[in-house]
Amino acid sequence: KHKTIIVKSLKGNHDPESAMWMNIALGMFYANEPRVKVDTSGNNDHFFHLFGKNYVAATHGHTMKPDRMYVMMAEDNPEYWNASLYRWCIFGHIHHETKKMVGSVVCESFSQPVPKDAFAHSHGYRAASAMQSITLHREGGETGRHRVNFAPSRGLQVTPQGNPK
Repeated sequence: KHKTIIVKSLKGNHDPESAMWMNIALGMFYANEPRVKVDTSGNNDHFFHLFGKNYVAATHGHTMKPDRMYVMMAEDNPEYWNASLYRWCIFGHIHHETKKMVGSVVCESFSQPVPKDAFAHSHGYRAASAMQSITLHREGGETGRHRVNFAPSRGLQVTPQGNPK
């Protein structure tokens, strides 16, 4: 459907090295697919992209809050800032849905698409699992969203006799 797909894995606090090898592996896998561009540059902390009048940034979020990303977006890429009318920053780390306006930037986080790991489960985190796609028009900004929910994982249940169900 799309002429170009950009892939960029960003490092997080639980897996700082995984983003680098994921970008390299995906770059090798899609090496012969001209529509897929895997960003294998050394900066796995942040992503910045200008699509028409849309300036989109992403970060895992463990190193900064939305107000700092707002400043980084404006100062590190002034040409993107000046060319854009619509600005988004996508955050990971939070693992649940949030949406906050910081100046002219919409800062969002989303539910994680994967089941909870042992740490999250043992610490009582119970955010929903889902995936969303956001459709951006080159000149008109956001035009739609699509959401897919995943059934909650209830974990291993044990009978009173100690046998798994």
